[in-house]
Amino acid sequence: MSVAQSEKQDIRHGAPGTHGHGLTISLLVLTSAGFMLTTSVMGVLLEPIRAEYNLSDASLGFLANAGFGLGQVLASLPGGSAVDHWNRRNILVLCLTVAGLVTAVGSLGGILGIIAMRIIAGIFHGPGSPAATSIISDIYPANRRASIMGIYLGSQSVGTLITYLAGGYIALHYGWRATLVSLGSASVVAGLLLLVFLREPARGQAVAQRLPNQHSTNTTPSLGETLAFLWSQKAAVYTIAFSVLAVATLSSTLVWLVSFYVRIFHMSLAAAGSLVAVGAVSVSALGVLIGGILTDAVAKRDARWKVGVAAILIAVATAAVLAMALATTVYWAIAFMAVWAVGIHSHLGPAWGLTQTLIPSRMRGRVIAILSGLSTFVGFGLGPALVGTLSQLMQPYFGQEAIRYAIADANLVNLLVLYCCYKAVRHLPHSLAKMEAPTSAQELLNSSIVRCSETTSHIPTTVPTVKKISI
Repeated sequence: MSVAQSEKQDIRHGAPGTHGHGLTISLLVLTSAGFMLTTSVMGVLLEPIRAEYNLSDASLGFLANAGFGLGQVLASLPGGSAVDHWNRRNILVLCLTVAGLVTAVGSLGGILGIIAMRIIAGIFHGPGSPAATSIISDIYPANRRASIMGIYLGSQSVGTLITYLAGGYIALHYGWRATLVSLGSASVVAGLLLLVFLREPARGQAVAQRLPNQHSTNTTPSLGETLAFLWSQKAAVYTIAFSVLAVATLSSTLVWLVSFYVRIFHMSLAAAGSLVAVGAVSVSALGVLIGGILTDAVAKRDARWKVGVAAILIAVATAAVLAMALATTVYWAIAFMAVWAVGIHSHLGPAWGLTQTLIPSRMRGRVIAILSGLSTFVGFGLGPALVGTLSQLMQPYFGQEAIRYAIADANLVNLLVLYCCYKAVRHLPHSLAKMEAPTSAQELLNSSIVRCSETTSHIPTTVPTVKKISI
């Protein structure tokens, strides 16, 4: 059976071998939560770090996640390539353990130590999501991936919830340095649990893994071939674009929520951290699950709903976050915050699942590395920095109220998110058809060459690796 035929069967009917993976997905949920302990820790520590080092909002915004995002971008493509070639369980163990260790000792060098800690942690986060999602794609078929990805990505909210609840309490009673030590150590423990209990699954349980014309090998396409194929799948390009931008608005708001409630409604650090944990982080997991399950259900009738569901819920989230930012009472702010959290997180499962579906198996590690790296750098890195910069620029005019308008302005980026959703919907039928018709990713690339050449010349039939393609 060819790769395309396998992918086609996978998309339409599911694949065998997808039952009995409860332990694997449970450990991957633990992995996702463990990574978020060291990803989101800065969100609860901004105010005490600002007070100790007398930092501006712009500096805080960059300190929060810019170095982390830079590190992850630097590691994304090498990490994705490693995922396509090496043992993914070992990659996850290494990344969780090292990220936890550097977080635990990150406060030893003052501000420079924190910056170095965030960069190194970002580097070792880089291969994490590609490795985990690659395992998921090997054991679950395309028609279940949005839901399963929703479960995996929803568990990030569990890690963030622990960070805001436990981290806020520890920071209040024992200091922000103790928070870094505690959460970093928990990440190390999660890595050791993976080492003991997780087993590397065989590649190709859900879909064929080999390129055609190379059936006896596990040859992986080159980076150039992967990027060329990705660019030819316009629906995948726009899906990655809308997901990255949506994560940017998500992170730009979430990282500053504790500061928002401290400054606008004069809450204590512990109270604001607990409020954000319960009112935003905990319900965000519900948003991820709703987005994944609802998308899998309605997309059976029309594949374009794989993006359409996310677009509707992101539009609702945009209205809600604007209302939250401008709310005059804490009760309305909390209510709108919960609606925003559900809506903005709903796109994660569908976006990651669809990206996997539109890419052949042996390219997925690097493509998901691109998605993960861009999401971290643009989303977790530049998003909070944008809010911090806007807040500092507006403080001479609005004082402490500037954080309101900075959050509101940053979320106007969601208008561009909705445009990318529209373009993804337009291209989706064609991109899905390309996965079904040719017999390999290589022939998909060759077919583009054929289309361009047909108008001017005849393609020789003696080229050994190119089959004749009907256009």
